[in-house]
Amino acid sequence: DEQAEEGYSIQVLIDEAKRAGVPVSIAGGVNLDSIKAVKDSGAVVAVAGGAIYGAEDPAEAAKALHAILN
Repeated sequence: DEQAEEGYSIQVLIDEAKRAGVPVSIAGGVNLDSIKAVKDSGAVVAVAGGAIYGAEDPAEAAKALHAILN
């Protein structure tokens, strides 16, 4: 899991998704701070595991992420 590696940046995945020209998914660092850039990259799937299950209120966290996407 690259997210655990020193120097990991979700921005690299976002940039690669923009250049790919094919449907991609992005996981590892998707949260309220990055979800708009992930969406704008053209990714068709965004996995926001830690942003939800690590939240104080997982249901609220999921709703907040969903609101940004829609």
